[in-house]
Amino acid sequence: MANNTTKTIIPWDGFCCVHDGIDSNTITLAKSEHPEAEIIAHPECRQEVLKVANRICSTSQMITAASESKAKSFLIATEEGMLNVLKSKVPDKTFIGLGRICQNMKKNSLELVYEALQKGQHEIIVNKEVAIKAKLALSRMLEIA
Repeated sequence: MANNTTKTIIPWDGFCCVHDGIDSNTITLAKSEHPEAEIIAHPECRQEVLKVANRICSTSQMITAASESKAKSFLIATEEGMLNVLKSKVPDKTFIGLGRICQNMKKNSLELVYEALQKGQHEIIVNKEVAIKAKLALSRMLEIA
């Protein structure tokens, strides 16, 4: 979100259906059932969710946040598949998902990426200036991870 950075953000007029589906009613109900749980929300969630979240994290940051927190249970406001990752990386804590499965994300797999690379399919060509900036952004992400 633009209010969390000094960068200029040019938003696309759209949304992620999974993150947009998590609203204040979802949070209120989950918090009433699990009052001790910390809320970890993905930055793509609605503002009403981000305002009540204990932590706002990318998916990779969620692992660190859960590991370092003293809390034993967490309400996770992102795609349901993230629960498997959290449970495997932080097995001594409890994770309650608030999002649903993203059908679009499930269309991707390592097998399909491998096949595309082998067959040279789905090539995307961008101009050199964009490619340089994209490579820099990806390098920074991989350094952090």
